[in-house]
Amino acid sequence: MATATVAAVQAAYILMDQHACVDKAVTLLHQAADGGARIVVFPEVYIPGTPIWIDSRPIWDGDEDWYAMLVDQAVVVPGPVTEALGAAARAVGSYVVIGVQEREPHGATIYNTTLYFGSDGALLGKHRKLMPTGSERTVWGMGDGSTLPVIDSPYGRLSGLTCWENFMPLARYYLYSQGGGPPRPSPPATAGLPPCDTSPWKAAAT
Repeated sequence: MATATVAAVQAAYILMDQHACVDKAVTLLHQAADGGARIVVFPEVYIPGTPIWIDSRPIWDGDEDWYAMLVDQAVVVPGPVTEALGAAARAVGSYVVIGVQEREPHGATIYNTTLYFGSDGALLGKHRKLMPTGSERTVWGMGDGSTLPVIDSPYGRLSGLTCWENFMPLARYYLYSQGGGPPRPSPPATAGLPPCDTSPWKAAAT
């Protein structure tokens, strides 16, 4: 198995501005790759940012405009955002793990989704957060077990869970059983790189 430098990006998003977030992610990806990173991990819902209003005001108290903005700026998968991120991954030759607010092409349900890109730019898989936590349920739909990928790479098998999912024993067990390495309970947007024992390498980005 080859070795690799892993970059856990620590950078702010541009709240509810999809295009600006994509541009910033591409810039940061190039910076990380220039520093030698072959796997680059971005935070949870980096595009277009966290719905911070769910914890800053009474739930459903005049947040219609915020939610409409979220639906407008959310990421359709696949689509223009994944094409741009894939092209950037291919340009630098690195694997990319990044969190997005995802919606279907037709509809207004939003998912807390992690995307996996190969070094050739291919979209290798996605994971939708299984159960939003607390007030997150006012903006995010529930994922299911069909989006728990374990991604083969030259550096090991990549997998991940989001935020409080790391406390879900069965989700962790499933990824372990597939040879993936879910990280320790940690801040969101995570990817695991397992060696041969039961203590996988971890990367986390907030």
